Amino acid sequence: MVLAALATGGLAGCGDDVCETESETEITGTSGSTSATEPTSTGPTTSTGEVTSTTAGTAMTDPSTSSASATETTGTTETTGNDFMCLDSGELCFVYAFAFLEGARVGALELGELVDGGALDVVVGLEDGYQIWSGAGGGSFTETPKVLLDNAVLDIVVADLDGDGDNDIAFTQSASDSVEIHVNEDGLFFPNDMVSVVGFPRALAITDVNNDMNLDLVVAAELAGGVNLLIGSGDATFSNSVFTPAGSAPLSLVLAPFSGGIFDDMLVANFGGDTIGYYPGEMNGFGDEKGVGMIAGPRALAVGDFDNDFNLDYAVSGEGNDAVGVALGTGVGTFDTLDLFAAGLDPRALVAADFNNDLALDVAVANRGGDDVTVLLGDGTGKLGVAQPVYSVFEPSALAVADLNGDGGPDLVIASDGAVAGGVTVIVTKGA
Repeated sequence: MVLAALATGGLAGCGDDVCETESETEITGTSGSTSATEPTSTGPTTSTGEVTSTTAGTAMTDPSTSSASATETTGTTETTGNDFMCLDSGELCFVYAFAFLEGARVGALELGELVDGGALDVVVGLEDGYQIWSGAGGGSFTETPKVLLDNAVLDIVVADLDGDGDNDIAFTQSASDSVEIHVNEDGLFFPNDMVSVVGFPRALAITDVNNDMNLDLVVAAELAGGVNLLIGSGDATFSNSVFTPAGSAPLSLVLAPFSGGIFDDMLVANFGGDTIGYYPGEMNGFGDEKGVGMIAGPRALAVGDFDNDFNLDYAVSGEGNDAVGVALGTGVGTFDTLDLFAAGLDPRALVAADFNNDLALDVAVANRGGDDVTVLLGDGTGKLGVAQPVYSVFEPSALAVADLNGDGGPDLVIASDGAVAGGVTVIVTKGA
């Protein structure tokens, strides 16, 4: 079915394991932008608490610098939807959807608490800046003014980078060999640092590599074929990058303690080499690469325990064979062979969550070539089921997942950077 408020998207119809209800959506105070330049990025899967997001896209332009500004909050998005209880655990149930920034080309997404209120906010990367939509609770959002930049935002991470208790923002741009940090001052964001990064930086992740209680940044550099480590000083400034070779055209990375140690290990999706590289975490950085997986055109990565053995596993989207791969971890930094599952046409971003409340991780995938989002239900052993279309949207570019309405169920945020019709859509699942 197609919702009246969504010109280019809609929830899939009810099937054997998929059921949704119609909803009406009222949009006020929205904003958007368009241009001939398409935002680029397949970014990392990053997670803070129960928030997970990935970004995807295509494009490169010449390096330049950026400028930013911030003003006061305006605008509100209101939503209404029919209440509907899922019949039982195991059913994939989406209750309602709403949209904002209709017509804008959104290339990146991140969730986090940025504006006072206690609810998760949505940060969207646009082709000429970024914008925060402040969570008002219950799945509704309030618009804040766009921060203008010279280039498209490729990837975004949210964390307290200066130690003041408020989350800040770091991001990469399409035509700038740098990572820019904007600090949070009472819900407004201002430039604080810009760190040079060689080789077209794309994907970002956050960790503390030297155990000094200050957050550091890890950046995948596509053209340089490596990863840059930026050491944080605790005041939202970072040292010059230390470069580590990391395969061919790395488009995404994730950090997690796959080996069970005190430092995060790193997985890198090497799009140009059709491989997944594993780098054990060490004091002040990462060890030598170990190849742990092969899949055609790896784009985005997600981390979770797919077989319920208390060891971290990973999932990866493979653009080259329209598949999602799952590799089970052993808990000591090694992984089983990737098991591939059909996902949809040209899968890009993906996230992992238990969408049907059966205590097994599932995978949601943004299929850019298929103009849809599919969900592959997990069985708790590391296997995924048949891809089920749950939402149609033109050229989806990024996904994020979190409980946005407080009902205990994971909700999906979907970005589109389509030239015809972009924007952001939220699909809300019904919790237990």
